[in-house]
Amino acid sequence: MRGEEDDVYGLSLSYLIERSIFCVDNNDNEGSPEISVVVERRGKKEDNKLLDYFNGLRNRGTKWVEADRLRSRVRDFGFKNKKDNIIGLQIADLIAYPVTIHLLHPERNNPFYEAVKHNIIREKENIKSIFHEHKGRYGYRRVTAEMRNRGFIINHKTVQRLMDTMSLKCQMRKVRYRSYKGEVGKIAPNIINRDFVATAPNQKWATDVTQINIGTTKLYLSPMLDMFNGEIISYNISKSPNLEQIYDMLDKAFAKYDNLDGLIIHSDQGWQYQHFGYRQRLKEHRITQSMSRKGNCLDNAMAENFFGIMKSELLYAEKFDSPEAFIKALEEYIEYYNNIRIKSRLKGKSPVQYRTLSMIG
Repeated sequence: MRGEEDDVYGLSLSYLIERSIFCVDNNDNEGSPEISVVVERRGKKEDNKLLDYFNGLRNRGTKWVEADRLRSRVRDFGFKNKKDNIIGLQIADLIAYPVTIHLLHPERNNPFYEAVKHNIIREKENIKSIFHEHKGRYGYRRVTAEMRNRGFIINHKTVQRLMDTMSLKCQMRKVRYRSYKGEVGKIAPNIINRDFVATAPNQKWATDVTQINIGTTKLYLSPMLDMFNGEIISYNISKSPNLEQIYDMLDKAFAKYDNLDGLIIHSDQGWQYQHFGYRQRLKEHRITQSMSRKGNCLDNAMAENFFGIMKSELLYAEKFDSPEAFIKALEEYIEYYNNIRIKSRLKGKSPVQYRTLSMIG
């Protein structure tokens, strides 16, 4: 018998198992595949349960068993999942039953094998397409979510393995700009207190400023983000981290909504957010101000997370010859981030899709 990781025309047995290629042999050896696991009775309580299950399948004339169903039954019978196993059973345990469970062999020109082989090719093509459509920004988790959006039934571990075989990997890097200059104004209390969960749009927003280096030029990005879905409400990018930048970001955000009563806007203790002018603008719109504790970036993790994603997927992933080229690319990226890029925490939807679904119930 071949080992679990032996390749069958480039497909590992474990992969074929995962893709539900099972057959219960009804004691008919004519034309049986070469790869088989013969099982006999051993007498353990859980062994007898599994034996009865196999015998029941055979008596009913069942030829094919879905992998997930068989795995579920195996777990129900008390078998523990071990490293060198097939469907939750050790190979040594499987040799304990008088039933033949075999995998399809490609040399038999079996239509089931051909269907699976075709499906694997489609999966690889779609995984590669998703990866390149998003310019290498998606790791295996988001690729899996997008595959499911496209109608594929596929496990994230399978996607990870296929991406590895195709050398598809995204890179993550993070840097941080610090705007804290001591107490230059009024410090607001930490109302958010790391409770980033919002049940509807416009309950909690987050903002921050990050530095971006393009050659010898320094740019400063100031976005406003809705904690409900991570959507970028507005932003300003400037060559100087000044108050005009913050005011412009606020004006763009406020212009989108008639009423923001009850909204909380969270930031760090940067000098811009301590300034009287910033606090006054929030007060005029009946908005509550919240600030992180001193020097604690995790208190503003939502904004920090966006900066890390944007820099890894845009700034470090592409080469920019000028600040203007980056500013144009950033505009396109934020449009993509809001409307196309899916998030696992949003159930495989983009921020705008998730907000729209929340509004229509």
